[in-house]
Amino acid sequence: MSDDSFQMDELVRRRRRQVRRYTRFVSVMKYLLPILAAGLVLMLALWSQVRIDEGRFRIGMTEVAPIEVDKLTMSNPRFEGIDDRNRPFTVTADEASQVKDNADLVELSRPQADMTMEDGTWVALSADKGQFRRDAQLLSLEGSVSLFQDRGYELHTDRVHIDFNAGTAVSNAPVFGQGPVGELSGDGLKLSDKGAVIELLGDAHLVFHPDRQEVAE
Repeated sequence: MSDDSFQMDELVRRRRRQVRRYTRFVSVMKYLLPILAAGLVLMLALWSQVRIDEGRFRIGMTEVAPIEVDKLTMSNPRFEGIDDRNRPFTVTADEASQVKDNADLVELSRPQADMTMEDGTWVALSADKGQFRRDAQLLSLEGSVSLFQDRGYELHTDRVHIDFNAGTAVSNAPVFGQGPVGELSGDGLKLSDKGAVIELLGDAHLVFHPDRQEVAE
């Protein structure tokens, strides 16, 4: 075989190997390209969804408006003070709300007031709701007002106004209850000297029970 023939055969074999490699490459890419395209589409879809969710989250946050606070509220408040004669008093409640633009006025839920006299005797009042003016030391009670005095008096009415400095409590609503000697009722009520003196106002009645007097003695 001549040198020219040998070189020609070598060129033909190289050309055939190149064709086979190109054919294999085309065959592989025919299957690979669709897979890559599908993966790219899936990635774009997922990324698009993430961007939408982030956008929705940002919009939700910007749509939340600040809430204006009208009241400052406190649970289980306790107010303590002394009157003009240095006698202590205490006001407690389940909840207290300070009205906006009126720092002196406090609205009370389930309030209770306790007043103590020089000799240690006391009177306690409770109600459904009330208003306390701290600077003036005035307390207004409303709704199922109950009064208890340690000498054995228990009275009930709808409203009572208490002046801690003066040591008085006044009600212009009907009152009823009981004491050491019997049952009491009247058109109103007045307490003086922090409950040491109890007066029934208007049309007052006492139903006397001698047996109670014996027990009291």
